Amino acid sequence: MPSFEIWSEGFSATGNSGTAQRWGNAVGRTFKEACLEYSRGDANFDNYFNLNRLTFWGCKLYPSEVEARKSFG
Repeated sequence: MPSFEIWSEGFSATGNSGTAQRWGNAVGRTFKEACLEYSRGDANFDNYFNLNRLTFWGCKLYPSEVEARKSFG
């Protein structure tokens, strides 16, 4: 099975902001499966992870830094 990097896009909301963030790597047949696998091993990530939308705290998840930064820094 392939290994995927997991990145979330940056954000700007309610006076706070942040750039793209790398969460780590996980294995899965698809990026979605890799995100689910990663969430099982990271309680903080799991608490704010939405599998159906592939988001973390409302920020979209991507398999590369380039894609995550393209969306919102």
